[in-house]
Amino acid sequence: MELQKAIKAAMDGEAVLFLGAGFSSGGMNILGENIKVGKDLSYAICDDLGITRSDNLTISASRYIEDEKCKKGLDEFIDFLKKELTCVETTADQNEICSLPWTRIYTTNYDNIVELSSEKMGFAREVADRVIFMDGGYIVEEGTPQEVILNPKEPRTISFLNKVL
Repeated sequence: MELQKAIKAAMDGEAVLFLGAGFSSGGMNILGENIKVGKDLSYAICDDLGITRSDNLTISASRYIEDEKCKKGLDEFIDFLKKELTCVETTADQNEICSLPWTRIYTTNYDNIVELSSEKMGFAREVADRVIFMDGGYIVEEGTPQEVILNPKEPRTISFLNKVL
């Protein structure tokens, strides 16, 4: 597909957006730092543990939780990831992309940049017919945008929305 046709499809609300880690570039976390992904997140984990840096995110994460020599445990790891991956500031490009009337948006990212950018642009309330809030890989709450965004019932959903809205 030619770029102009793809842009027209997106503008007409006839396109699906698939996002990976690159979309997070430039977003700022609650620590005031750029959101880290992949190798950089692995390095941050290793630095927090005081161990030699590894490019392998899976190994670094496992060591944080399970390695008897340096582990800090699951609860501390979750807290660490929340600080690293909770976005409080998005870029103009992220906001612009999320302002388009996509039919659906799919992301593999663990951060909340798509949600924050979309919310900033009013996209989620206006276009979505169903919202699912996930935390730790589990569905915490789901329903219409009115139910989940404007009248959340679950404490974790409420806490998240209070941070980003």
